[in-house]
Amino acid sequence: SLTAKVSAIADSVFSRCPAVHNELINRTKLSGTSNSALNKLMLAILSEDCEDASFGFSTERFPPEKGIYLSCLQKKGWHTPAAEIPIAGEWLNVKRVKNLPEDHRDAFVVWSDAVTRIKDSVGLVTVDQLYDFWMAPPYGMTLGVCKLWAMALFKSLERHLAFYDLDSSKNW
Repeated sequence: SLTAKVSAIADSVFSRCPAVHNELINRTKLSGTSNSALNKLMLAILSEDCEDASFGFSTERFPPEKGIYLSCLQKKGWHTPAAEIPIAGEWLNVKRVKNLPEDHRDAFVVWSDAVTRIKDSVGLVTVDQLYDFWMAPPYGMTLGVCKLWAMALFKSLERHLAFYDLDSSKNW
């Protein structure tokens, strides 16, 4: 059928696209609620909460950011509270993707490819360039997932990266 052929072509073009099952964040244009939840979760990544096994979330409440955390960070292997580095810390020494749990493999590949891209870059790598890298084939990720995973990637590499911001004159 036509649908099966189109699906096969998409699978071929976007062969490294991770499966992300969260309708709040897996979109190019986020709603106000999704954007607010994403911002709260990204702030939590930068805080001490990421060292906590529950990421600082209460067991009695279930805000949108908790759902995003569970489906996009915890389930995919990004959150590693028992490791020395609480975000993607267990991935730093992985030699073979097959050694990881199956749910973590596609996220690890995206993380690993981004780390390689940053390491192999001659100059600076901007956040926009990272988003473009992940949104193009073979990944085809949405902007919402790119934002979250970029923050997690930077947190995982914070001991190895220097962060720069443009000033008002557009200089570093």
